[in-house]
Amino acid sequence: MNRTSSLGRLLLLLASLVTLGVAGAAGASLGGITSDDLFATSNSIPADAPTVVMADSFTTASGVDGRAPESVGGFLWQEVNGRWVVRNGYLDPPMSPNALVLYPAGLHDLRVEMAVTVTSAHRFGLVARASATGPTYLVASISSSGQAQIAKTVAGTTTVLATAAFVAPLVPFTMSLTVVGSLLELRSDGVLVVSHPLVSGDAAIFAPLTDAGVWVSSSGNERLDDFRITTVT
Repeated sequence: MNRTSSLGRLLLLLASLVTLGVAGAAGASLGGITSDDLFATSNSIPADAPTVVMADSFTTASGVDGRAPESVGGFLWQEVNGRWVVRNGYLDPPMSPNALVLYPAGLHDLRVEMAVTVTSAHRFGLVARASATGPTYLVASISSSGQAQIAKTVAGTTTVLATAAFVAPLVPFTMSLTVVGSLLELRSDGVLVVSHPLVSGDAAIFAPLTDAGVWVSSSGNERLDDFRITTVT
């Protein structure tokens, strides 16, 4: 049945229900279709697709602090620790331990993702619910040494919240951190690696924070590219 005939059938059904004086009666039916079914169908709204809030492809060599994203985003990167640069088409982390760079995403619930190649045992992480003050942030990280982590850093003190066995592939893959409410999920190419629900105390600490970004334990031979922040539907 095409859309035109379907619409005609619904209009005919509505007219028949009105004629019978049952259009407003819950559960009234005609031809096996109830008035509840009819109005539920007509009021349905399709879910929105995720919106890209920020995207940076790192094609133009420059320093990162104060840099505007190349593709999408109206704000600027902010270095918190270490001197980050863009060179050879990649985001190049500094040698500083616990290097951190943030972007003002302005979102509590979001997905942060990046194309990653990790060829050292140094940890690389995506950050959400972050603030440069402290600094304070949630981070999901991986390394080639065999473990994924979700951790929190509050005023510079880091506590590991969850771990899982994971060996980062030596080929490019997409790593993502999704935060919805109090739940954090780390995924590799869309496959869940580790998740963690924040306890009420942690949830209260991180609820007001809306920056996102990138963290490394120390620079190795990571290749970091195509950073994106999207809404979560």
